[in-house]
Amino acid sequence: MRWLWLTAALFNLGTALIHTIMGQLEFVNPMLAMEYDALLKGIFHACWHMITVFLFSTTILYSVLIFDPKKSFARFFGLFSGSLYTAFAIIFGVMSLFYGEFLAQWTILLPTGIVSLIAARKSKSSAA
Repeated sequence: MRWLWLTAALFNLGTALIHTIMGQLEFVNPMLAMEYDALLKGIFHACWHMITVFLFSTTILYSVLIFDPKKSFARFFGLFSGSLYTAFAIIFGVMSLFYGEFLAQWTILLPTGIVSLIAARKSKSSAA
């Protein structure tokens, strides 16, 4: 089961790095250069960094489970984070349809969600 947590951690780390580097260059910087109200820019920028913190934090938690997959929170964390990532992917899929534009974020969020849910299902933690 360690390989499932490793896979989730690697998918998630990739997502975090893509978000941080490509997202900053291709999305955040252009948005911040636009003529928006300072309050809107501040809220947007803060939300962007909240997502960054979430992505790297969950990568750390997945990594902890690589080394100790029987941690008591393994099943709960896998179900919770897997559900979040899957929900995030669905949101981007729906927004792709709504706006008529392909939003690729779902393609990097869904693998982490699925692997995390599978790892949680196989988890033999005390929460099971």
